[in-house]
Amino acid sequence: MVYNVAEPTLTAYLPDPAQATGTAVIIAPGGAFRVLSIDSEGVDVAKWLADKGVACFVLKYRLVKSETDDPVKELSVAMSNWKKWTKTTPL
Repeated sequence: MVYNVAEPTLTAYLPDPAQATGTAVIIAPGGAFRVLSIDSEGVDVAKWLADKGVACFVLKYRLVKSETDDPVKELSVAMSNWKKWTKTTPL
């Protein structure tokens, strides 16, 4: 998992030219607004597809800045506060 991404990158994972199918994909790993599951949903998928002849580009996109070392907990606290706020404040 990565967090606090301020500068996006696009990393290529290219197949062996002898196996290349001519197909290419951009992979945008999931994880929510504060973290990216860059290995399991990005790099691992790109390597697997490249082995099958597909050119892959893994996008590491900007994320909301985390103020702690635990962005998941930070988001949980923020969501809890939002739920309390919406119960007491009419929209």
